[in-house]
Amino acid sequence: MGPQALEEQLANVSTERATLVRMRTELEKAANRLEQERLAWEKSRAEEQARWAAEKEAEEGKLRRDRRVLEKQSKALLKMPNKKERSAMEGDWAWMD
Repeated sequence: MGPQALEEQLANVSTERATLVRMRTELEKAANRLEQERLAWEKSRAEEQARWAAEKEAEEGKLRRDRRVLEKQSKALLKMPNKKERSAMEGDWAWMD
């Protein structure tokens, strides 16, 4: 091998090294960008889960309140006299007058 062949090989190695450095830099940038996107997605997912959990808790609270109201209303209805009892009471009132 002559000196010119060595210089050509050296130039090729330098070019390949520069290409590899450029490719590695691009790869690192892409990896960093993907990592940032992943972190943003995880943050968004966590916020969405927190919002969903808060909505679920609020809905469950509303359902518990509604259930209590319905139970109170049903108990009140059960305490009220039925048609037979009302007619008997009206008869008693009429008898007392």
